[in-house]
Amino acid sequence: MAVWKAEENENGSVDRVDGAGFDAWDMNGQYIGIASTVAQAWAMIHQANFERYGAETGE
Repeated sequence: MAVWKAEENENGSVDRVDGAGFDAWDMNGQYIGIASTVAQAWAMIHQANFERYGAETGE
């Protein structure tokens, strides 16, 4: 199963996973989970950053 970087910035990163969706990683590189869309992955990232680090992140 191939994985490649879809989007990345200071808030986190989203990796495309063939046939499975998108892996979401928080601002410190900690794995969050898998999402069906890039937008859902970013929503998970923003929520995790806030919950884990109290970080207010934006697009």
